[in-house]
Amino acid sequence: NCTWSISIVCIHHDKRECVMVYLLDENVLISAKNLYYKFEQVPEYWGWLSGMADKGSIKIPIECYNGMENGKTDELAKWLKKNIDLLVYNTKLSDAVFKKVKDEGYGLDLNETELAAMNSDCHLIAHALNGNYTVVTSENSNPKKERGNAKIPDVCAKLKVKCISPFELNDELKFSTSWNRTKI
Repeated sequence: NCTWSISIVCIHHDKRECVMVYLLDENVLISAKNLYYKFEQVPEYWGWLSGMADKGSIKIPIECYNGMENGKTDELAKWLKKNIDLLVYNTKLSDAVFKKVKDEGYGLDLNETELAAMNSDCHLIAHALNGNYTVVTSENSNPKKERGNAKIPDVCAKLKVKCISPFELNDELKFSTSWNRTKI
């Protein structure tokens, strides 16, 4: 019996447009690149993601982006660099919000190994909690995993942060390989 509140953000480009914001976990893009939407096979997906980022609908917290892009040269790294201004969510996160997610979602007194394992995930969830945004992850719930090994959907559930899969994101934002074609 969960109640979700959804945040609608108004951004300004050429016109005022209100959008829901989805924050992507790194694994969404890595899995897409490797499994479902390879660049050479489904380039429309990557164009659609860029378009959704341009509208402000999808973002990647800077802490997650830095881990994905850092020194890599594959197609995903090139795409990330090309779209950095559209994708990166670089809002200052308060220490109190990060601490709340770390302590209540992962556990008190985490050791260095546990902290390293959950750091970017904790930032992702903290940004979503702070902005009332939706987390998108390929991770599956596994309540038996605890502390630094806890899975994103389980931590989100504890903190009442909406969390969906990449396929639910595609449904909610109406992904289609014809997303950019003129209607006949």
